[in-house]
Amino acid sequence: LVRTALAHSTGLPVEQLRFGADPLARPELIEPSVAGLSISLANTNQLAVGLFALDREVGVDVELVAPIEAVELAERFFSPREAAELSALEEDARLSRFYELWTLREAYLKARGVGLTLPLDQLAFRPTPSGTAQAEFGPAIRDDPDRWQFGLTLITERHLAATCIGRSSSGAPTRIALFDAGAAVAAATPQPLD
Repeated sequence: LVRTALAHSTGLPVEQLRFGADPLARPELIEPSVAGLSISLANTNQLAVGLFALDREVGVDVELVAPIEAVELAERFFSPREAAELSALEEDARLSRFYELWTLREAYLKARGVGLTLPLDQLAFRPTPSGTAQAEFGPAIRDDPDRWQFGLTLITERHLAATCIGRSSSGAPTRIALFDAGAAVAAATPQPLD
């Protein structure tokens, strides 16, 4: 799926693509070399996503939205403001907001290449109805939230994806194009005859 999506995005032949990992264990295209290419991958039950960009750091996360103990987890991993706002919501809204806040954290951590090494309660997000989010970082994060573009996309009725993309020097938003690699792979794969 990654090869198909990357071949579609770059125009490179799918059979020539070879992958490895960068020093931060993030996936990277090693052959052929594409200068400035960033790759982020995520998967959950029944869905995998990839985010590719040139000359931008990127991170993506996807989660299957399923019932969990959102308030308990928020109190452990979210900022005090986020945890308080979450606990004040009705149950359905609480579950949706929990996954928005969680996937945004994961996407940011992947873009930075630091995994779960940062204090998660020092990250705070304010999702908007338009599918973007504003971030606030505590001093332990040592980063400027304005250098990142955050987005949320409901890929299916139950799968939520978050993206984190380093802003261009102009600050203009980066446009994201969706491509269904699964459909492309299925169309190219011969089906067995009965």
